[in-house]
Amino acid sequence: MKNNSLELELRKVEFSTPNDKIPFEKHTYNGVLGIQGCEAYYNHLDKLYNEYFENIRENIENLLFSDKNSILIYLNDKIILFDSIKSDFNEKNYMDWDAYIVSCEKYYSENIKSNQGAKNEYNTAKFFKEMSGTQVYFIEKGINDLQQLFNNYNGEKKIADTSKKNLSIKNNSLSAYVDDYFSRYSDSDTLTNKDLEFIFDITRPTIDKWKIQGKFIQISEEGKRPILYSKEDVMNKIKNGVLPHRLTDVEQKGRLYMVK
Repeated sequence: MKNNSLELELRKVEFSTPNDKIPFEKHTYNGVLGIQGCEAYYNHLDKLYNEYFENIRENIENLLFSDKNSILIYLNDKIILFDSIKSDFNEKNYMDWDAYIVSCEKYYSENIKSNQGAKNEYNTAKFFKEMSGTQVYFIEKGINDLQQLFNNYNGEKKIADTSKKNLSIKNNSLSAYVDDYFSRYSDSDTLTNKDLEFIFDITRPTIDKWKIQGKFIQISEEGKRPILYSKEDVMNKIKNGVLPHRLTDVEQKGRLYMVK
């Protein structure tokens, strides 16, 4: 937990192996003990994050003496960097903690409350899910804050180049664009978790968080797989600004950044 680099800390995914012999308090995720709790990790990342973006703002002030284009190039490089951090994190974070938790619930059933071994494994999985979700939160926050800074200094309705092939927008309105995008993405009326992960370039912890916030509404029965969502509902929420309209190119899988 003594890592003082936000970039390195957000890329880092190191956790002890879950088992039924060790209580979650003794397990570690990126050097943080379970007994310290997720809040300790959040506070650590929050401190690094604030220092990191304070440094970015200072660099922007220095670049003001140059020209606006230098600022845009600088911020765009940072956006690309955070994109790579997110990709790196997703590759390292190979565990689906949601599925692990569900499997514990099914396998141990009521023993989770009474059996110490079952309780150990279950609580450890929940701890790791919270910790990885905290990392995802700061990665997404970094991408969004950098994009907002880029938009502020750009001052025009342009697409920030992330050095990837971006989807060409031929429609004049967001509504028409969304209709066109989803008509090319799928003929189905429903979307799965994997669809949402691809479409919005997000991870399962983010999907779970957005479900709690009401951004995604599950239409399938609890416990049934796959978990399904209404495609029409998702489309309408993008059009109404409830969901971000930063969509993954269905052809190039490039990152699209749109400015309202």
